[in-house]
Amino acid sequence: MENTEQTSTGPVYSKRYMIFLVAVMGLVSQMDSWLSLIETKAVPGILDEFWPGIAEEIARSEFALLQGIFGIIVFGVFFIAWFADAYGRRTGMYVLVLVMGVPAILIVFLSINIYMFLLLYSIVIMATTSNLWEVPVSEEAPAKTRGLYGSAAFLIGVIPLYAILGTSFNK
Repeated sequence: MENTEQTSTGPVYSKRYMIFLVAVMGLVSQMDSWLSLIETKAVPGILDEFWPGIAEEIARSEFALLQGIFGIIVFGVFFIAWFADAYGRRTGMYVLVLVMGVPAILIVFLSINIYMFLLLYSIVIMATTSNLWEVPVSEEAPAKTRGLYGSAAFLIGVIPLYAILGTSFNK
């Protein structure tokens, strides 16, 4: 790491590094928010893709039921948290990126039916619920600024970019 010094309580990182860490983790938080909100815009298209010609209210209730059943996969978040504790935060973050990214790419190519779509989508949602992105900020920030840096990373994630930019990209 750049400009770190060791104290009795552990390493002290430079302010530049902490700003970089907050910005990167904030962008991960922003992607997490985007993935959580995209469903509101995507559901009509999903219903048209997998249930064309069926009344929308029937398709919506069927989708909600299946989404609830496949939602059990989200409990896998405990495995990701355990993995990060057992093998280190950096390794845990790599696994998290793979668990979020690979199904997000495969969803385009392997969604041959609603079940495969929901399987891959549930894995992506599981990864977004881990909030592992918060851990490096809280672990590496100095005690005096830990709350400020953690809040800044969180606040970057709640900037409503989806509301501002989302509809222009989805036309």
